[in-house]
Amino acid sequence: MSDPFTERAGRTPSGNVSQAVFALLALALGLGAGLLARAGAQEPPPLRHLFFTIATGSTVGTYFPVGDLLAAIISHPENTVRCEAPGTCGPEGLIAVA
Repeated sequence: MSDPFTERAGRTPSGNVSQAVFALLALALGLGAGLLARAGAQEPPPLRHLFFTIATGSTVGTYFPVGDLLAAIISHPENTVRCEAPGTCGPEGLIAVA
């Protein structure tokens, strides 16, 4: 069964679908490019301190060594200088308490 409206206009239903898909893709690309340009123009927010607590069990329990290991990894990540004096080494802006 054919559609009399599309036959009078000289278009096929598949042509309408491909045009709609093309229009949606063009719209999506335009919006994406606009958002990327806008995001690239903004300066990153200033660094701020983030404090959090690692909850563990008692020191004789199973979970304390896991929490201690997590604190050590956060306080001294790989490829950073280890120092004895607090606040002189490690990643900039990182403060962690074990």
